[in-house]
Amino acid sequence: MFRTQSNWPAANSYHEVTQMNRDASCTGSYSSPGPCLIWDLVDSNMPETYTFRIEVVISRNNIYHWSSYASVEKYCGTGYTISEATTPTNPQFAQHGGNIYGFALPSYNVDYLGNSLNAGCPVSIMEASQSSVDPHVQSAGLNNPTNIGSGQFVVCPSDSSLHLTYSFYLKATVTVGGTHDYFGPYVVTIGCTATSVSFSDDAANNFATPVGVYVGASTADIYTYVVPVPTRAWCIPNKNEIVNPDATGTTWTDPLKIVACPANPCNQFDLVDTINQETITFKVLSTFPGELTHLSATASIVVSCGPVGTYTASEVAAPTNPQFVTHGDASVGFTMPTYETDDWNIGCPVTTVELSATNVGAGAISVPSDITLNGGVVMVKPTNTALHQAYVFYAKVTMTGGSYTWFGPYTLNVGCFAGSVTYTDNAAFVPAVNLLVGDSNTGVYTLAEPTSDRAWCVIVSNVLVNTDSSAHNAAKVT
Repeated sequence: MFRTQSNWPAANSYHEVTQMNRDASCTGSYSSPGPCLIWDLVDSNMPETYTFRIEVVISRNNIYHWSSYASVEKYCGTGYTISEATTPTNPQFAQHGGNIYGFALPSYNVDYLGNSLNAGCPVSIMEASQSSVDPHVQSAGLNNPTNIGSGQFVVCPSDSSLHLTYSFYLKATVTVGGTHDYFGPYVVTIGCTATSVSFSDDAANNFATPVGVYVGASTADIYTYVVPVPTRAWCIPNKNEIVNPDATGTTWTDPLKIVACPANPCNQFDLVDTINQETITFKVLSTFPGELTHLSATASIVVSCGPVGTYTASEVAAPTNPQFVTHGDASVGFTMPTYETDDWNIGCPVTTVELSATNVGAGAISVPSDITLNGGVVMVKPTNTALHQAYVFYAKVTMTGGSYTWFGPYTLNVGCFAGSVTYTDNAAFVPAVNLLVGDSNTGVYTLAEPTSDRAWCVIVSNVLVNTDSSAHNAAKVT
């Protein structure tokens, strides 16, 4: 009988080589073996060397013979088949600026005669190659594959700062024996290039609707720009700048309306001022890594006057109040003051001045029936200049946008009436005349007429009355 043994203890102590089995042609069994000339390997997928001796048993009377040492060597040879375990995504896209970004390679299988040799003779040498034929030439600009963890190999650029597209082949070589094959071409685009990424305006910008701001409002953070949406998440803008709204986005033309970002990238912009009503139309030019650019749709900011309650007005100079004028003269009246919008008169000036008999406060106008504005806001005149009376009125001053302020009461005294004019005795008034009995009675008293503080209030008659102001009977003086 014949047995293989991996060590050689005392006779009848058998220890069969576990890596080798008796061939199917052999008779008997391990415990009762028959003649056997052929042994099989249990596993032929690992490169190993098996050393053994063969015990030749002559008879069952324990007459045996030990052969000399023999060995079987398994090694990785040539002629194997290498294939991709899975089909990789090709082309691939990766961000720039790191030594872990590149083309993610698949794993590679090694087969021979239908048996997988991955465990014993795996692909262990991978090289980025310029072509798919020998001799291998290192692919320009690419490093050989790097294991970034969990057995994932990545082909990365030697200069990770560049935004480029690389095409290469992968030379996969079995550990021992030299079996190799080429795979590819594989294509990887690193970073942001014109052919690898595109941009679209974010719908949140809503370019069709202008951004509104009131005259006098804060100038800070008026316009918020939502950056364009890239097809590659890592392609984010380095800079956003306000440009002219023309087809190519030329540099902004003075006068500057929107403040440039103090530090890029930014997406919130301030106005230079909110002094005037105006519409500012512009575009935003975004610059991305790789010197790519995106020009936004046209955007606009409308600076307008605020609604009721936004502004107040004041008199530039307080007018004389009350005012006094003669009657019967259509050229005179209450000289109105000039009004202006507080702080923001340039952008939202006063537009109308309306007269009212009362200050109703809610904006409604009660138009006086007896006075009207004449000549804009210059003068208020009575409709009937013949009347001697006082006119009391208010002015509702409205500014651009609808804000208003009430002024008054103003008083216009027309003509001469009690309360509007004061008379005093003339300095030449003679309180007493002394006559001798027998003197002439003619022209004994001459009246120095009283004076008034209204020049137009002239005396139309002088009537002699008693000291108690009762009618004089002309018995003594005529």
